Amino acid sequence: MSSNFAASIVVDMGADGGLELAGELGLPAEILGPLLAGARARGFADALELTGQAAFLLDDSGAVLHMTSHAARWIGAGLRIAGGHLVGHDSSVNQKLGAMIEAALAGPYEQADAEDVRLGEGIKARIQAKSFGDAMTKPCQLLKAVVLVETVG
Repeated sequence: MSSNFAASIVVDMGADGGLELAGELGLPAEILGPLLAGARARGFADALELTGQAAFLLDDSGAVLHMTSHAARWIGAGLRIAGGHLVGHDSSVNQKLGAMIEAALAGPYEQADAEDVRLGEGIKARIQAKSFGDAMTKPCQLLKAVVLVETVG
């Protein structure tokens, strides 16, 4: 069985961060750009899930866009989501977490040093926030930072 369907598409992130599209699909950049960004975010989230990472994926305001199932286990066990943002169970953890996220969102390739914190009933965890490289300068990149959490000891 043969098909007459032929489509080609070229996606180029220009030097100014703009999305250049060409092809036979006829989709404008303002429609295709967010679709590609969502697919890229979903792919990264799936990869983190498959590797067993406890990860919270953040947008440019620090809001949680997605958490892996391993990260969800930390909700109620020392971390929580308030107003869409990841926060700690007490002011000390919250201050450290906020500073890490702020550092990661400061610009391309930024990250905060990992911090060991106590979460709840004697649970010790290592938390680190990292930026998604040059995603800060690309408008069609949904994910701006990731917060990784792991048990220590």
